[in-house]
Amino acid sequence: MNEAQTRLNKIAPKLRDAGWGIVSGSKILVEQNAFIARKPQM
Repeated sequence: MNEAQTRLNKIAPKLRDAGWGIVSGSKILVEQNAFIARKPQM
């Protein structure tokens, strides 16, 4: 089981049980990749 599977199978159900994704305005998002742009070197 990898990190994404652990989150899907173990963590997300606990969040739903606590009301996340059920309560109006709350969401459970999938993991997002982040990119930090660097200034070009001159």
